[in-house]
Amino acid sequence: HISTASCILANMSMELGRPLVYDPKKRVVVGDAEATKKLIRPYRGSWVHPDPNRV
Repeated sequence: HISTASCILANMSMELGRPLVYDPKKRVVVGDAEATKKLIRPYRGSWVHPDPNRV
């Protein structure tokens, strides 16, 4: 978990062009609402097996 979070935060920092300070207990980027928004993304809908007659 720690190594994954480090990679995600490093990529976000490069994308945003600024350093980030992450609070792991609150799960937010300190003082940066834009970066905190990027930590959460909408999940895609559930996968449904296609009907073989419609493929």
